[in-house]
Amino acid sequence: MRNLILQLEEAVLRYFVECGYHEGSNGYDWCGAPSRVFAPEDREVAKAVMRNLVAKGEAAVGRGVVNEDDGILMGSCWYITKKGMARVEDQPEGDAE
Repeated sequence: MRNLILQLEEAVLRYFVECGYHEGSNGYDWCGAPSRVFAPEDREVAKAVMRNLVAKGEAAVGRGVVNEDDGILMGSCWYITKKGMARVEDQPEGDAE
């Protein structure tokens, strides 16, 4: 089970890197939802994986995000931290810790 959780964490982190959802990037497009990685029926799994990543300091939640185009409040979203970026860069794709 631990290996599966690590693989799911890796998939989320890689998704955030590929989409540019990382700490220090500019604009409102720097964060995403894990729902784009997980199927809707896996909502509880997604929440557990994201809680693990936040506890490790590899992901974080951006709150009160505002759309720069029209100033509309978008709510909260997730992004990868510098620590999470280091994990992805240090580990070849497909490998689990």
